[in-house]
Amino acid sequence: MTRSRSASMRTGKEHLYVLQFDNGVVKMGRWTDPRARNERHARDCGRYGLTIARRWVSDEWKSAHWAEQQLIANLTKIGSRTPASREYFRDIPFSIASAPHDQ
Repeated sequence: MTRSRSASMRTGKEHLYVLQFDNGVVKMGRWTDPRARNERHARDCGRYGLTIARRWVSDEWKSAHWAEQQLIANLTKIGSRTPASREYFRDIPFSIASAPHDQ
């Protein structure tokens, strides 16, 4: 865990994000610095010949962990997880995955 994420987790200052790759897979998660996280995902998916087609980032959340768990639970009901991790989904329209989430 990076120092900035650790410090932000103590203060609760995080963002939710949803990315859709050009193969249709949706990735969601939370992070303290969405710009840096987006750059990392762009670099990593480039290694597999993919690009980020769409992205959504929330405003700052005081308790992003709870919101992330709710979003994972909701997306699990709608689509199917990929073998990559619990935060990657198939068969979910980006507009649904990135719909505004109450704080």
